[in-house]
Parts: sequence; C-alpha cells; structure tokens
Amino acid sequence: MADDSLLQRQEEEWQVLQAVYMDDVVDLRKKVAWKVERPLHICLILKQQQSESVAGTTDSDSMIHMVIKCPNKYPDLVPEISLENAKGLSNEQIAVLNTELIERYGSRTSSTCTDISFLYLFQVMVLELAQHVQTFLILYLFQVMVLELAQHVQTFFLFQVMVLELAQHRQLLEDEIQKRQHALKEETKKIKETKQISDEKPTEPEKAVPATPITEVPTCSPIGTPSTPRRPRMYVSCVML
Repeated sequence: MADDSLLQRQEEEWQVLQAVYMDDVVDLRKKVAWKVERPLHICLILKQQQSESVAGTTDSDSMIHMVIKCPNKYPDLVPEISLENAKGLSNEQIAVLNTELIERYGSRTSSTCTDISFLYLFQVMVLELAQHVQTFLILYLFQVMVLELAQHVQTFFLFQVMVLELAQHRQLLEDEIQKRQHALKEETKKIKETKQISDEKPTEPEKAVPATPITEVPTCSPIGTPSTPRRPRMYVSCVML
C-alpha cells in the first residue's frame, strides 16, 4: 500500500502543475467510483510559451507531450517519463533534448545511469523537468528566428546586389542609346549641310547647240521661166526594119 505522505506530495505537485499549465496538463488516471488516491499519471503539453505563443496566438510552432506515470512510492521511486507527439522537432532534436536533461541534472547523483528520471530520485521533479523542456523549445524557437533573420538578411543583400546590377546595366543601355542618338544627330547634320552647300553653288550656263546648215534644194522652174536653164530634149528615133 502506498505511503499517505508520498501520495500527498504527489497531489500537491499535481495542484501546482494545474495552476501553472491549466488546460495543458491532462490527468490520465482512470476514474473510479470511489474517491481513492492514486499515483500521478499525467500528460503535459509543453509549448514554446504556454497560453500565448511568440506570435501572439494560442498556437505554437513547436510542442511536445511529456507523459509521466508515477509509481505509488514516487518520488522515492522514479516515474516513467516519455516524450511523445513532437511537433516541429526532429528525432535528432528530441535526442538532443533528452541529452540536455541528463547533462543538466546529472550532478545531483553520482550514479552513472543515463535515465533521466533516475537523476531526480527522492524528490518531486515533474515541474522542473517540464520547465526545462519548455526552455529548450523557446531556445529552439530563438535559433529558428535567428536563422530565418539571417536568411532574410542574405536575401535582402542579394536583392540589393541584383538591384545594383540592374541599375548598372540600365545605365550602360542609356549611355549606348545616347551615343547612337548623338551619332544620328551628327549624321543628319552632315546631310543637311551637304544639301545646303549643293543648293547654294551656281549652275554652269548651258552650251549653245550649233545650228544645222540648211541645204538649198534646187527648184525646177516652169518652161519658159527666165533664169531657169532648160534641159535639152532627148529624141528617140525608131528605125523600121
């Protein structure tokens, strides 16, 4: 049968946990018809910040369930402790959390046992364990925020570099356009000057084309007209054979 003083210490710790974690602590003990004191068997829902997250909402990016099942003689005997239903944490990070708990409280016993619960033998420990887990989650959140900030800073730096490169490229294009416009203006100016000089130059007089000499055509005057020589008549004689 359990020692009444031990069960009383468990009940007092249960009341403290209820006051601190409120709806985030769940009693897993089965209900019985008679009011009988039973050892603790609870689940603590541990978040980065209880009741209010960093973003100001009731939800949390990272959380984990710590299940504690105490024997009748707790805290003289160690309880069963397990970390379950982790959200936002990898298996590696859960292992790191387990190791940190061992390293943090290992100085309380000279035992080489690596079981977390053994390190808290003979003293109530649930609240202290829960606070350490919550501290781990907060530090993890801080690391995530720092990493995200660094990524944002890097992204902003890369964006600034891209903007600078685009500005330089745009300036080169504008310079090239100005050069072409200047060359076009100079070419247009030369064409106009050449045309103006051509219009102002005097035109050479046209050379006279020599007249074609008119050849006199002899005319035949009528018979008997003075000054007109008469052509001798030709007689043809016919000889009769």
